[in-house]
Amino acid sequence: MIRFLLCDILRYMKKNSIRIFLPVLFVFFVASGPFIVSAQQVVVSEPVSIESIKEKLLIQINELVALVTELQKKLEIAKQEELKNFRFTRDLSFGSESRDVYMLQRVLNRDPDTAIAGGGAGSPGKETYYFGTETKDAVKRLQNKYPVDILIPQYKVAGDGIVDERTRFVLNYLITDGQSAFDTVTTPVITSINPSSIKNGETIRIYGDNFAEYNTVQTTIGIFENIPISFDGALEVSIDSEFITQLNTLPDGVTEEDRSIYATLKQPDIYIAVVVKNENGTSEPITLTITP
Repeated sequence: MIRFLLCDILRYMKKNSIRIFLPVLFVFFVASGPFIVSAQQVVVSEPVSIESIKEKLLIQINELVALVTELQKKLEIAKQEELKNFRFTRDLSFGSESRDVYMLQRVLNRDPDTAIAGGGAGSPGKETYYFGTETKDAVKRLQNKYPVDILIPQYKVAGDGIVDERTRFVLNYLITDGQSAFDTVTTPVITSINPSSIKNGETIRIYGDNFAEYNTVQTTIGIFENIPISFDGALEVSIDSEFITQLNTLPDGVTEEDRSIYATLKQPDIYIAVVVKNENGTSEPITLTITP
């Protein structure tokens, strides 16, 4: 087609002035050039290989994985900062439902001893806003793990699973420092109590390590301060509790017959926790039996 068109132009140029039509011919060839080159490019272009496409996709996937990993790290850091700045200020118990419960589960899940569950709702990474049975059991384990800070000040012998003021104190401490109040190498250690079973008002001798010159002996039924260490390294304490006395005393107005019946009944033993506190820290508790 182009050949016929050129022939027509040349014939016309014969009849007229070549000088007039040369620019027209030049413009025609210049204008038509790109279309011819473009067509050639389409013909000679090599097809893209499947392997090169795979390689590029793999690079992009690896970049996305690295981006997701980095975002997960930043999210975890943000969650840790959120927990670090949080403080427990209200009581929590079975049936509670709030953000405080979610934060409680996160703190409990940091320690294998108090982790709520091995999997499912409430487990690490799957904390919820609901205070259920498993959360209550985990709180009990926390309270039993820190009896000096939670149980003894409230005259309790075992955890009840209620996040009260003393439990909140320990939770907030763990958030701040992330460690136990007993994690010190020089903390007192009770190795034995002699005798291990007494009546109210009798004296015991506490043996152990890391006792100071003066110590505090804290029990479920009372606190005994400024107890000096003896020549053989023991602490001597007279356990005399008004609370135990009242338990073993009948109220006024009870008949003689009732008193006689009461005297024949075997009264249960009372088990109390005993710890030693000084500037070195606080010992783990040991049990002392008080008989009627």
